[in-house]
Amino acid sequence: MSDSLRESTFLHLKAGVVQLLTVIFGLVQLYIIANYISSDIRIIWLSSQNLLGGLALADLGLSQVFQRFAGYTLSGNRSKYTLRFLLKRAKKFYIIQLVVIGLICILQQKLGAVDFLTIRIYSLLVVLGITILHKNRLGNIINNLRSPLFSRILDLIANVFRILLLVVFSDNISSVLIGWQIILLIQSYCYYSIVKKAKSNEFEDRAVSRDKLFEDNIIRTSLMNLGGFYITYLGGTLILKFGNLLFVESYLMSHRIVIVLFGVCQSFIYISIPSYSRLYSNSDFLNLKKVFKKSFLYSVFSYS
Repeated sequence: MSDSLRESTFLHLKAGVVQLLTVIFGLVQLYIIANYISSDIRIIWLSSQNLLGGLALADLGLSQVFQRFAGYTLSGNRSKYTLRFLLKRAKKFYIIQLVVIGLICILQQKLGAVDFLTIRIYSLLVVLGITILHKNRLGNIINNLRSPLFSRILDLIANVFRILLLVVFSDNISSVLIGWQIILLIQSYCYYSIVKKAKSNEFEDRAVSRDKLFEDNIIRTSLMNLGGFYITYLGGTLILKFGNLLFVESYLMSHRIVIVLFGVCQSFIYISIPSYSRLYSNSDFLNLKKVFKKSFLYSVFSYS
């Protein structure tokens, strides 16, 4: 067995344990929402999660592209993409992200989200969504500087604290969201410290000829993300127009369960992206095919 395949096997096994814990905590969170939060507040909480899911897609693919391109920094290839290059070229897309966030917010409001969410909660969710975008970008860079499990474990710890917030504050959704914001800021600071240290050790990168490839990847990924918004999260807002609250609540709860399952099976693909990048950069397509095939099989098996 090659080093790449051996490394991939151990990584997938460890990822399986982490994802099992993620599922358990995710189910615990849904159990608390279903049994310890009043029906009216439960719809507000589930609607909030749906809105955050839509806002996360306003990332426009930056997180995924960062993870792929930052993987080249570990490949030993002379055409590597340094963190300085990635962060500098991505700045103009942050403005576009804010515009997309605004459009998603307007669309959600027009379709009925404001009928269930107060202005305060809605504002907290928008700020929370922007923080999640920033945390995800940094986290996907970290996946190439540390083991990809590092960010997964931190996310797992953050989920534990989020469950505690739900238990302590119960129907006080504003307090839960504020506490969640604090947790995300702490997590983002941990990521930023690692990225800043790695960036300070790099030489200035002047390879501007790679701009087009980087931007083309962002455009392609952003189109998929926006398509994912319409397919995955728009229905959760449209359903709010139905008058039967029991039907709305059942749909939103079922939607959260499906999202948890998708998150688990996708993790086996995402966790191997740094390996894909290194193998692709070194033109090791044979092992790249084997590692991806293994990731895909783990993904299908875990979903089943």
